[in-house]
Formats: sequence, C-alpha cells, structure tokens
Amino acid sequence: MDLRQIKTKTRSILQPYFTKAVPFSPDLETEYQIQLREEKIRLARESSILALVLFLAFGILDIWAIPSALSTAWTVRFTILPVVLVVVFLTTKKQFYLEHYVAITALQYLYYGGAIAIIIYASNIGDVGRTVYYAGLLLVTMALYSWTFLPIRVAASIGLIMAIVYALIAILHQNILQTQSIIFMANCFFLVSANIIGFISYRERDQYFRENYMLRKSLRHSDQMKTQFLSSMSHELRTPLNAIINFNQLIAMGTAGPVTEEQGKMLDIALNSSLHLLQLINDVLDITKIQAGKLILYVEEDVNLSDEIGTVLGIAQPLLEKQNALLEQSVRFLQEIDDDLPLIRCDRRRVRQILLNLLSNAIKFTEKGSITLRAKIKEREILFEVTDTGPGIPENLQAQIFEPFVQTMDGIKHAQGSGLGLPISHNLVQAHDGDLWMQSRVGEGSSFFFTLPLCP
Repeated sequence: MDLRQIKTKTRSILQPYFTKAVPFSPDLETEYQIQLREEKIRLARESSILALVLFLAFGILDIWAIPSALSTAWTVRFTILPVVLVVVFLTTKKQFYLEHYVAITALQYLYYGGAIAIIIYASNIGDVGRTVYYAGLLLVTMALYSWTFLPIRVAASIGLIMAIVYALIAILHQNILQTQSIIFMANCFFLVSANIIGFISYRERDQYFRENYMLRKSLRHSDQMKTQFLSSMSHELRTPLNAIINFNQLIAMGTAGPVTEEQGKMLDIALNSSLHLLQLINDVLDITKIQAGKLILYVEEDVNLSDEIGTVLGIAQPLLEKQNALLEQSVRFLQEIDDDLPLIRCDRRRVRQILLNLLSNAIKFTEKGSITLRAKIKEREILFEVTDTGPGIPENLQAQIFEPFVQTMDGIKHAQGSGLGLPISHNLVQAHDGDLWMQSRVGEGSSFFFTLPLCP
C-alpha cells in the first residue's frame, strides 16, 4: 500500500468524526437546542456535585501524595465548594443560565483545570502528586467532552489549554525533562489522547442526539397523522352508521309495514351489531382526542352519584341477564353502596362511561360466581370498586392493561371490544384528578378501583 492509499484510507476513517452527522436548517437547529435545555441543566447539576465530591475526596490522598504543600492543596480544594454552589444556584435561574451557558460552563471547567494545575505547581521534589496528579486533568478533560454541550471548538480549546499548562509547569517549574522525561512524555501523551478520544466521543454523542431527535420528531409526526386519520375516519363512519341504526329501528317498529318474527330477529341482530360498531367508533374517537390532548370534560356542579349509579345499573343489569341466559349457573350481582354519597363536581356522562366500562368487562369475563360494585366515602374522595370472580389477569399483562389496544387472551377469545375501554377509563379518571388501578390473581378474579375527589 503506497502513501496515497494510506492517506485515502485514513481520511475515510476519520471523515465521519469531523463532519456534522445531520445538517440542520437554522430553524431546526434552534428547535433542537431548545430540546436540549433540560439535559444541559441536569448534566450541569450532576457534574458539579460529582466534581465537588471528587475534589474533596481526593483531598485525603494529599496527606500521602503532597505532604509538603498540604495546606495549599486543601485551600484550593475547598474553593471548589463556592464555585459548585454558584453553578447549581445559576441552574435554578434557567433563562439566565441557558443564555450564558457557554461562558459559565467554560469558566467552570477552566477553574477545575486551574485548581489541579495549582496543586501540581505547589508540589515539591519527592511528592508523589508531582507526577501522578496530572490524572486529575485527564478526568476534567473527559468530563469536558462527555458532560457538557459546549461547542466542540470551545471544548477542544479548553482541553488543549489544560495540556499546555501541564507541559509548561512540568518543563519550566518542575524541570521534569531532566529528571523524569519518560514520565513527562507519557503524561503528555495521555493528555493529548484524552482530548482526541473526547473529541471523537463528543461527535459520536452529538450524532446520536441529533439522529434520536429526528427519529422522535418523525414518530411524533406519524402519530399525529395516525390520530388525524382515525379521527376523520371515525367521524365519516359514524354518520352513515347512525342512519343505519335509525332505519333499522324504524323498520323494527313496523313503520314501513308489518314485520314477521323471523325478520324481527334479523333486525335485532343487525341493530345490535350496528350499536356494537358505533361503540367501537366512539372509543376510537375518545382515544384519539385523549392522545391529541383535546379531551374536554363538561363539568357540572352538585352531581348526584346515586342517580348516576342507578342509570348505569339500568344498562348493566340487562347485559348480565342476557349473559346469565347462556350460563348453567347465574352470576350474582352484588352492591355495597353508601347511602349518603355526597354531591360532587364532575362530568356525569364520563363518570357513567367509566362505571359502565368496568361493569361491562366484569360481565363479559365472569362465567360463575359474582360481580360486586362498591362505592364508599374515603376521607376527601369517593372510592369505587368493581370486583369479579372471572379468570383474572396475568401479572405480566397488568402493567400494560391500561395501554391502548392491549387485550388479554380471554379478551381475544371473546372477540369483543377493541382494548380501548380501560385506557379511556384510566384517562377519564385522571382528567377528574382521580386515580384508577387494579388487583388481580389468575383463577380468582379481578378488582378495579378508581377515585373521584370530593368538592373542596
């Protein structure tokens, strides 16, 4: 391989590290930098605390490493405390800190490097720290490239300054070339290597952050497009479906002429299927509103929960009776509801929806035993509970059951629902400043709980 081929090969290897991975437009670059704000503040706080701990902890080594300049070393180390406190305080003033991020961070790391250089300078012949404390500069250099978002030229300049300062102290003050030239050469080699490795890792990290940002941006856009599509299609489907339901009902009532018993059964099947499809469409509309952050509650004052529970039971009990007609032994329905439930502030339609979703699931999956509805006053909230003796939910699915479109194997076998009822109920409860959770054991049944706050 001749010299030209070696140059070409070397350039192809190093080129990715010296070229910006994802060229951003000015607007996109501004948007990207905004996304980094919280990360900058988090890393600034963490690195400052870590620097303080390391500086003070290494002070113990000073007793052995530089006994001749112990007071100087400890004085320098303790000056790090106000510097760290100032930086941590400035991070609480987010706007000011971010506007002056480059200047504050550059000065902070120059101070760290300067502090270590002073300790090295203060050491005398015979002190171990005279030759090994350069390792502190290595740590500062690596942190400079790994824990900050300084412009690469600024970071590289600070790293180079620290290497030059060490070389000047070693040559001019310690006269190390005449006594320990091998150690000096090794230390310089490590400092330069730390800057090269740091530079490369900085570019790799920057590439990763930018590609990750573009990926998240693309995923958010895709999710928005999906949500818009589902919302549009749901609206388009609901209009003709409502017409189908209305005409089915009119025909079943005999408005278009007499209906035979056989025709009535067929109309009932068509009507039930249409109503089921309408419920699925309504669920899709609800989940798209929730994901788009456009769910609106129509909150009313002084809602009588006892009345709302009665309305829900009027819908749920016929469902249970229909289910019991297909079972050898009927499932019992039990109620434990406080008589003095107070009036609350809520969206009554959504509260009914939550209760009906939970009761419908219990009815759907319970083939023996009982279903229990409880409503109790607990301190400053009302606790609802729907318990069944169905098959239960496996532990590995319990953390996912409130995610959209997730169904258990029993749900898939029943071929009913879309896996949206629980996610919608969970979000509706949270929108009311309540909470919804579950307890379940396979083979024993499930209990779903949710709370609604009382009026202040």
